[in-house]
Amino acid sequence: MRVDLPKGAVKELQVQARDFPVAVLKDGTVVAEGKAIDLDALRERFRKLVRDAPEAQVIIQADAGVSHGRVVEVMEVAKVVGVQRLAIATEAQP
Repeated sequence: MRVDLPKGAVKELQVQARDFPVAVLKDGTVVAEGKAIDLDALRERFRKLVRDAPEAQVIIQADAGVSHGRVVEVMEVAKVVGVQRLAIATEAQP
C-alpha cells in the first residue's frame, strides 16, 4: 500500500502502540489494519477503540491526491463515535 502524504509543517507526532492508523488511498479506498474497509466497518472498529482505549489517537494517512471530502468522511466517522484524538499525517517540507 503506497500513500503519498501531503507536505506540511514539521511537528513530530508521538505515536503510541495503542494508536490507530487509517490510510486513505488516492482512489478513496480506506485501509485499516492492512485491509480495505468500508465506513460502516470503520465506525464499528472506532467504537471498539473508544471502548477499549479511549486515550488512543486515530492517525489519518491520506494520500496527497485523495479527495478532501473522503478524508472529512473518515474524520466524521471518528468524531461521531467519540474519538477524542485525531491527527493527520504529513511529510516534512524539504
